[in-house]
Amino acid sequence: MLQAINQVDIYRFHEKTHNFEALKLDIDNAYLMAKAVRQKNYYHKQLQQTLEKYKLISENVPAQIIQTDTQGVIKVINKSYGGIKVTDVGKNITNFIPEDELKSFVTAMSKVQKHKKNVNIITRGFDFYQKYNWYSTLIGPLTSKDEVYGFMMVSQDITERVLGEERIVSAVLEAEDRQKSRIARDIHDGLQQTLTIALMNFESVGNVFKIMEESKAEKYMRGFQFLEKGLH
Repeated sequence: MLQAINQVDIYRFHEKTHNFEALKLDIDNAYLMAKAVRQKNYYHKQLQQTLEKYKLISENVPAQIIQTDTQGVIKVINKSYGGIKVTDVGKNITNFIPEDELKSFVTAMSKVQKHKKNVNIITRGFDFYQKYNWYSTLIGPLTSKDEVYGFMMVSQDITERVLGEERIVSAVLEAEDRQKSRIARDIHDGLQQTLTIALMNFESVGNVFKIMEESKAEKYMRGFQFLEKGLH
């Protein structure tokens, strides 16, 4: 504060003068400079605390935190994770996204930049061995003066969860198929039994067709033949 005040021309303090307006102006200027220094020190302290918190969080969370510019060029990586290593700073994040997932990922980045809101996206990505893994990525905007200048991406490997869900879905579908087969078999068995009884009833009437009207007898005879054909 004293350093700021000393930078102001305060020679009037040592003169016998009645120019109180000028004196007041010097005092006001000294106050504003002192206030600016205090604010600078305050924000510097806040920034240091924020950076320390970010470093503590980023080093201990079970996820990869990446900062990129709006084009996707990597600026900061907290740890090597999956197929992206800390030495990949300067490369584009899209280099690590499979081609068939690229469109949805770029679309998510565009939404974040346009609406300035977080977007969560699940995509496949390459792991350390260049194999496909599933990742859940939260993409958030980095802003300054209400303008998006980059993205913060927090990615977690969810491969085990996805594979587990796929196993559950597969088991459910398999159970449904078995249920459908059982129902179809029961229907078939019931129909078979009904048709067999019907055939036995036809056979029990013997030569009754001979005493029926010709047209009616033909219909019964045709039905009898269809039953025999279907059951044998």
